Amino acid sequence: MQNYPKGWLTSALQAVNSEPQIHSLCWFMDDLPDDPNWDAYSLSNRQGKLADAADEFDALLKR
Repeated sequence: MQNYPKGWLTSALQAVNSEPQIHSLCWFMDDLPDDPNWDAYSLSNRQGKLADAADEFDALLKR
């Protein structure tokens, strides 16, 4: 997928952290059983800009 611009996860987290009524940020389920329709959205597949999103996600987890 090419619709994940660099920095979007960090921006989303900042928005969530600035709003006390929001308690979580959900993207999608981690393990969909044998459904190839979700492969293009998987951070573990690292396709296109998803590679940037995967790296950004890993960096945010280390904070």
